Amino acid sequence: MKKILIVFGYKNREYEYLCLLKRFLQKKGFLVKIRYMNFECYHEVFVWKPDFVILNQINQNENIDFAKFAKLCGIRICVLNAELLWSNERIKIKYAPDCNDYVDYTIEAGDKSKLEVIHKYSNLDENKIKMLGTPKLDIYLPIIKKNLHIASPYVHQIDRSKKTVCICSSFHPADLEWQKVKHNIVYQKIGEKNVNEFARLYTLTRAQYIQLGKDLVKQGRWNVIFRMHPLENPQFYIEQFRDTQNIIVDNTIRPSQLFKIADLIIHRSSTLALEAWTSDVKTISFNPVPNDLIPLDSFTNFEQVFFTKDALLKYFPRIMKNKIMAYKQHDRKKFLKQEFGFVKVSNISASEKIADFLATINIFPKKSIFHPYIIYYYILNSIRVICLKKYIYEIIGFIKGKEYMRIYKENYVYNDNT
Repeated sequence: MKKILIVFGYKNREYEYLCLLKRFLQKKGFLVKIRYMNFECYHEVFVWKPDFVILNQINQNENIDFAKFAKLCGIRICVLNAELLWSNERIKIKYAPDCNDYVDYTIEAGDKSKLEVIHKYSNLDENKIKMLGTPKLDIYLPIIKKNLHIASPYVHQIDRSKKTVCICSSFHPADLEWQKVKHNIVYQKIGEKNVNEFARLYTLTRAQYIQLGKDLVKQGRWNVIFRMHPLENPQFYIEQFRDTQNIIVDNTIRPSQLFKIADLIIHRSSTLALEAWTSDVKTISFNPVPNDLIPLDSFTNFEQVFFTKDALLKYFPRIMKNKIMAYKQHDRKKFLKQEFGFVKVSNISASEKIADFLATINIFPKKSIFHPYIIYYYILNSIRVICLKKYIYEIIGFIKGKEYMRIYKENYVYNDNT
């Protein structure tokens, strides 16, 4: 049986749709493991010898090193675009000439025009670009959704007689420090001056979002959820809202759960809004610090955009009045189809298309090549034995935190084919 190792970064929201992809791959006869990017991935390649490795990108230092190693071992590398939307400039950063040699296939979403754009700006061979859709949106297809039980969150924390607004932050660049990121390939391309300006602009925007949350709570008319981006520091927001009652501050809720209770999503330029469109949840963009360095993504053209907090608060009751916002609904559906190949009435998911495609690909003979990181794995494994732990993730989790531990345990205990 063919084996697939899915490797991804520490983002809780990716785990849900990757588990769905895993199920389709298993139905097709693959053996599948999901792992966070760490020393263990090198060990899996060395010992388990997968036929495919799926990565969400290879423009980060650690991913490039891992892709190089896996390719030397005779493994095919597939890049699965996890970020949904890419501008032309961001495509150049994601698919750099020094990274492309390690890509066998990139799995993208959208129509033929999107393929042409990716080919033009990535310098990838067109045969390597497969427009199969994004598993990230599969969970919102009725043919998938009807077979899933998605629990409603915050059952005892929100007032069901009130409508619920979710403020989505996505301001992790506010904490960027050049000295800490200067060795990262992506930030090297952006440059020190722009990195510092990113931090300044996002800091100003973040402050406006925090104040908006406090002001909406003061109105007392809504349930207010402040949802952080998975890469943001939750402790910062907990401190900011320490003296604010009746607000839920969370970075663990999955989008599919959020959309069961949210009547409105407020964001700056978050792809979470695109997911909300698939569930007919209203979205608006709040851009209190307009600038050319970090412009809004193109999809905000199909939303109402507010540039001041006062203007947003003035019209807020009117915005919350109706369940479904008719504002440019047709344009939104067209955008989802053109950019992501998402059609709500579709009878086949992106996950199924990906599984079908990988089943047709010939695999290479494997080589056993040792990597120094495997030594680190065995050191951690020795610590695991000394500490009487069953899994190595329990040791790594002391550094990575409780959420890492929870998801990893769920994957190890219940989902592995070993």
